[in-house]
Amino acid sequence: NSELSDLPISGEDETSDAIPLGFEFRFFGATYDEVYVNANGLLFFGESPGNGHNRAQLIPTAGSIDNFIAGYWTDLNPGDESTLRSGTQGEAGEQTFTVQFSQQEHYHGVGDYGKVSFSVVLHEATGAIDVLCERCVVHEDDDKVSQGIEGPGGLAGVVGADRNMTSLV
Repeated sequence: NSELSDLPISGEDETSDAIPLGFEFRFFGATYDEVYVNANGLLFFGESPGNGHNRAQLIPTAGSIDNFIAGYWTDLNPGDESTLRSGTQGEAGEQTFTVQFSQQEHYHGVGDYGKVSFSVVLHEATGAIDVLCERCVVHEDDDKVSQGIEGPGGLAGVVGADRNMTSLV
């Protein structure tokens, strides 16, 4: 049980080492107790996908990265004023694990879009996944954004309306 603490991700396209959730979480029929966080707005279950993943894709897409939550998947670039934090909070059986992206710059620069702030929250008791957009700004060029979840093998996924490879988020 902790407050949110800084994640050691400082470079664009970087993926963290495994981060313990503090509880077991069911995702597409499998149980996980850790997650990997990518600077481009992604959380991965299972094996580390490595660095990269700066271009959003349709959800689901077989033959690419799989088993993830796309909080706000686009080409983000952590800057000097941005923070990326995570932590587990609450009592056993009712815990939440949060990854908070604050003031994240787009790779192509702040002048084009502004900065992005959002959180992904996993709920131990219900298995719910919340994606909370504090500031998910509109894109003005060919960069696309996807928000949703994709299971193993890229064969199943869930996205909200107008949240799959869109320029308007």
